[in-house]
Amino acid sequence: MAIKWKGSFNWYGQVLELWTEAYTKERAKMNFFARLVKILDLDKEYAYAVLKSHYNGEKDNFRIERTYT
Repeated sequence: MAIKWKGSFNWYGQVLELWTEAYTKERAKMNFFARLVKILDLDKEYAYAVLKSHYNGEKDNFRIERTYT
């Protein structure tokens, strides 16, 4: 059974909270990135590179947590 995850992402001051289901935290992050591409209307050719660079762990600008509800 998949695990439920909550993601909070700070995109230049705009905080977005998203939920997904995935078996691993890394897969949840990729699910969130796919949704962020659509929400932020990013150019699909560069979107994943931009998101991976922005949310690379150097800054405290995102959090992915397992939920139990």
